[in-house]
Amino acid sequence: IVLIVDNLDRIVETQEAGKPSNYDEIYLNRSEMLRGLACHVIYTVPIAMVYSGRATQLENNYDKPDVLPMIMIRNPDGTENKLGLDKMRELIWRRIALIEPNLLQTLEGKVDGLDFPPVFDHPETLKNLCLMSGGHVRTLMQLIQKAIDWTDELPITGKAAKRAIEETRETYQNTVRETEWEILARACHLKQGYINNDVDHLRLLLKRCLLEYRYYDDQKQELQIWRNVHPLIAGIPRFQDVLAKVRAL
Repeated sequence: IVLIVDNLDRIVETQEAGKPSNYDEIYLNRSEMLRGLACHVIYTVPIAMVYSGRATQLENNYDKPDVLPMIMIRNPDGTENKLGLDKMRELIWRRIALIEPNLLQTLEGKVDGLDFPPVFDHPETLKNLCLMSGGHVRTLMQLIQKAIDWTDELPITGKAAKRAIEETRETYQNTVRETEWEILARACHLKQGYINNDVDHLRLLLKRCLLEYRYYDDQKQELQIWRNVHPLIAGIPRFQDVLAKVRAL
C-alpha cells in the first residue's frame, strides 16, 4: 500500500514568538508519527523546508527529499532539448490516446489518406506550446485548454495557441512584484552559476516565475542544477528592459 499525502507543500508557514513554526511542528517534531504508518507514504514538502537550514534534519528524520524539477525543454545555453520536448509531446499523445486513439496519427498535422482531422495545424504549434510551458506539465495542459477555448473545430491553430500564450503571459506579468523584476533578470543572466535560496528566490520558485531544472552530467559525473525565468515572463517587455540593464553592468 502506498499513501500519497498531497498539497502539504501549499501550507503557508506561520510562527508565534518563542514557538516552532507550523512547518517544524509538522515535519520535524511529529516525524515519528508521520513515519509510523504501516505502509509506504509519500509526503509533499514546502520548498522553504527543502531549501533551508532544516534540510539536513529533514533528511535525517525521513530520507533525502526527491525534488521534481521541470522537464528540460531547453539546455542551459538556450538551445532546444529534443529529449525534453519529445517527453512533453508524449504526455499529449497519452492524453489523446485516452479520448480518441485515431487522432494520434494526425497529432501534428493532416495526413493524406486519413479522414481524421489534425489535432494541431502544424508541428511548430505544438512545439511552441511545449516551449512556452517551461517544461511544467500543468502549464502545458492549461495552455492547450486555453487554445481549445479559441478553437471552434480541430485543428488547434498557431493563432489560437498564440492567444493562449498571451493570456497566460498576462497572468504571470500580474504575478511579478516590482522589486522582483531585477531578481528574475539576474537569475536569467547567470543561470547555472546562480543558485540563491533566499526568501525572494523561493517565493519566485513557488509562483513558478522562476523554474528549476536538473540533469546528471555524465562527463563531470555531477548533478547539475540551474534555474531560469519562465519563458512566458521572458517575453514581457518590462522583463526584457531590466534584463538589458543587468547585462550592461
